[in-house]
Amino acid sequence: MAPLSLSKSWRVIGTHTDCYTGGRVRLSSCKTLVACWCNESVKLVRLADGHVVASFEDDNDAFIAFDLHPSAPELATVQRSGLIRIWSLETRERLREWKGHKLPVTCIAYDSTGNLLATGAVDRQVRIWNATKGFATHTYAAHNDVITCLTFHPNPSALVVYSGARDGSIVAYDLRKQTDTSLSNHMATVTDLAVDADSERLLSVGRDKVINVWAADTLTLLRTIPVLEELEGIAWLPDSCALPVAISSSSSKRFMTVGQRGLPAVYTLDDMRCVYADETTAQDDAIALTGVLVRDDDFIVVSSDHNLHVRDLATFAQTNCIIGYNDEILDIQCLPDSERAAVATNSQLIRIIDLGTFNARLLSGHTAVVLAVSVSPCGTFLASASKDNTLRVWDLRTFACTAVVQGHTRDVSACTWGRAGALYSASADRTLKRWQVDLQGGTVRPDALATVLAHDADVNAVAVSPNDKLVATCSQDKTVKIWETSDLAPVATLRGHRRGVWCMAFSPVDKCLATGSGDRTIRIWSLRDNTCVRTLQGHTGSVLRLLFLPGGMQILSAGADALVKLWTVHTNECTATFEDAHDDGKIWAMALTPDHARLVTGATDSKINVWRDFTLDDAEEERRAADERTLADQALQNAMKARDHVNAAALAVRLRNPRRLYTILEACPDGDLDAIVDALTDDDLGEALSWIRDWNTVAKRCIVGQRLLRVICRRARPERLLGVKGAGAVLDALAAYSQRHFDRIDRLVRKTFLMDYVLKAQGALGDPAAAEPNNNGAIESALGKRGPDDDNDDRAPASRKTKKKKQQQATKANAADLLPINSGN
Repeated sequence: MAPLSLSKSWRVIGTHTDCYTGGRVRLSSCKTLVACWCNESVKLVRLADGHVVASFEDDNDAFIAFDLHPSAPELATVQRSGLIRIWSLETRERLREWKGHKLPVTCIAYDSTGNLLATGAVDRQVRIWNATKGFATHTYAAHNDVITCLTFHPNPSALVVYSGARDGSIVAYDLRKQTDTSLSNHMATVTDLAVDADSERLLSVGRDKVINVWAADTLTLLRTIPVLEELEGIAWLPDSCALPVAISSSSSKRFMTVGQRGLPAVYTLDDMRCVYADETTAQDDAIALTGVLVRDDDFIVVSSDHNLHVRDLATFAQTNCIIGYNDEILDIQCLPDSERAAVATNSQLIRIIDLGTFNARLLSGHTAVVLAVSVSPCGTFLASASKDNTLRVWDLRTFACTAVVQGHTRDVSACTWGRAGALYSASADRTLKRWQVDLQGGTVRPDALATVLAHDADVNAVAVSPNDKLVATCSQDKTVKIWETSDLAPVATLRGHRRGVWCMAFSPVDKCLATGSGDRTIRIWSLRDNTCVRTLQGHTGSVLRLLFLPGGMQILSAGADALVKLWTVHTNECTATFEDAHDDGKIWAMALTPDHARLVTGATDSKINVWRDFTLDDAEEERRAADERTLADQALQNAMKARDHVNAAALAVRLRNPRRLYTILEACPDGDLDAIVDALTDDDLGEALSWIRDWNTVAKRCIVGQRLLRVICRRARPERLLGVKGAGAVLDALAAYSQRHFDRIDRLVRKTFLMDYVLKAQGALGDPAAAEPNNNGAIESALGKRGPDDDNDDRAPASRKTKKKKQQQATKANAADLLPINSGN
């Protein structure tokens, strides 16, 4: 039997990040994308899978308003400085910009042609801009309060803009006549306006719980419809779209409203009444809807909890839910299919998220934040614990709540399942309770089977052993306690942590328990004698979550330092640390999928990361790379033996073997250097420059390095050299050491002149009279420069003078060859 391999490398393969944090949402002209506010930036989100395809932001000048072009891939934004900018959705570049209002802009809208742009600001002014050239064409200030919404008449020939304000006023401004008409019938903020070109009707909604229907041509009020809820959005429906209810008059115009009740409602223009509202989802604590966008066969409603719900027009059934903002992730449990996970966030809603697309389904029922979730061993039920002092049991087949468990007097902080329907819960009331769940219908006995005062402080977590005989609890009182599952009789108390214990996990194979604490350590306890057998140190913050990998030989831990660490138990060492997965957030949630193929983590930075173990992939990649390296090394040896310097040098660079390259360059004639340099890629050139820098620091190797550097400077263009990563620092180091070599050679040359003079004076090199020094110094005499006393050299034989001149020329040539880039000095 092959030994069980240890995990070494996990990497993130999918991330869900924020895409909507409240505010406006606009539908693109292709109707497949929406633009959303997200932390003072604008993100373009694909409706099919919720993927963020583009993000537009300016760190120095935040966005405060935006709109999408009705027909072109362009985005108009207004920034805090007052600049109006037009962006390309395809290239994400700024196309043009101009200065707008002096005070902050609250809303912006294109006309149907995209040639005009209207902006409304807190200065109570509305300005109309030429969007292609960037200048103001009209300005009006007919409101007495802040502008809240804007829209153009959809007929481009009408040239009318409508604006609503916080004081309930509506103004229609005719661009041709440059006149404004006030429409006053709202008693509170006007939140949205919609104009239909065919019927010439203007609809207005606000927080005064009425819909006003106006004649767009005569600007007169036709009807006021009470709706008994504050409305936030309104939109006309397509004439041919199917609806869940039959309409008596098929030719009647229909429109949809959304508001505080959280129920989309359909009205007809002829009857002026509501013909359908989705009462099936009505709840007392329903999430308010803040906007609605209509497509041909479906519509998108925007909820106040920052989610986008895609619903079918014919049935009003939800087809997709895009999570815009998760807030803090508190707990995660993977479902039995290994494709979905139940996520508890800083919300009363439970999210069932697809780990591939991150589409979600929301489970509502709790009235306060959900702190923990747990999946039953049979995979049929989900238990949730909340700050509303209750537990709820959900059927994962229908996602219906089958039972509400009441009994705790404070926040229920943790829950977990045992076998045969046993459900354990721990609370801030310091108690541990055991409940019995009927696995057939999901109902729960009203009274707890057992209750025990477990700790002296809040209980943070609860876990059941693999054999279902023991249950463990950990608390802020720095202790871990072991109990019998049958009657919650105490078994042992584990002491040793110096701060509160946040998490724990039983080993799947050994009789041991791992605990993580606020003292930044992980302790492994033997359940045979209840002693601490190992202490793992390495986290720089509290250890908040941990779990054993299959086989029980390794532990994954996550902490307040935003790190995920992999530990090997028997060596007591940290095998790997995975950083940068979360942005300096506390990792409160971590879970393995049932097939052990993926890991899911969540933190206070609102990110959900899906990881995969790449240990076997990396091992296979290393084996393949080793095989390729062996083949390349053999080819290199063959090329060196055949004196094929060009191919040998290319292979040495590819293998990143500077030693072999040095050997090749030593034996390489100058004629092959040009071909070697020409074959280098930019990355290879950067590596070669770094090797030349290293060779240049050693006197006996600098000649080879300077030979190659001379050819590189001659063959590579300056633009290419500047584009090589790190070339500036390498060239600075080369210049410094090259100057040292030049000075050293200069000193050696000077010493040879002295030796030449001494030997000539002794007659060892010929006539001593020929060794008369030049008045200009030894160096100038050695270089053959003539001075006023050089006439004495005429006494030397012509052959001796010729020989000396050749020696001097050879000395100068050698110095120039060594330092080509400093030869000008």
